[in-house]
Amino acid sequence: MLSYVTDSRRSNSSTNHRFSIVPTTWGVVGLMGTPDCLQRVMLPSTCDQMKALELIQRQFPQATRDSGYCHDLQPQIRSYFNGHGVDFHAVVDLSGLSAFAQDVLQGCAAIPAGQTQTYGQLAEQVGRSGAARAVGSALAANPLPLIIPCHRVVGTSGKMCGFSGPGGLSTKQRLLDLERQAILAEPAA
Repeated sequence: MLSYVTDSRRSNSSTNHRFSIVPTTWGVVGLMGTPDCLQRVMLPSTCDQMKALELIQRQFPQATRDSGYCHDLQPQIRSYFNGHGVDFHAVVDLSGLSAFAQDVLQGCAAIPAGQTQTYGQLAEQVGRSGAARAVGSALAANPLPLIIPCHRVVGTSGKMCGFSGPGGLSTKQRLLDLERQAILAEPAA
């Protein structure tokens, strides 16, 4: 379950930035933020740890590397990329985003693993019927991909569209396929 920080006075966003680099079967994942809340996630790509370190330090030049940062989240991320169903647990910082973007990201986080929703459906869910393009823009700026699963939002026809993460639409499809396989592998209750 995710907890949200939406008020910049509570985010402690200007001090004590930390980051960790988490190796996964898909590549390295970067986690960045303050000791109190996660602010950014760097999806895995083909880059090695040195390249990931460069990217993180460019975004958070004053950040301190802390291998224990988001200690509880790290095994969840590894488990996810190993094909296991995971319900991420973290405190995430949305305070730098507009109220609309916060609503969109919180709505997106509620989409169950392996399922999809259209941009229009998500717009309706957050009380902005007809704002599918604005939803797409909010998701394109998602600072916490994977944790807030923007890969689960698709076009009106159900086709993949609008994914700016490493690997583009093929990564979006791979993430959905991974989740669906994890669901199929779960033992029946």
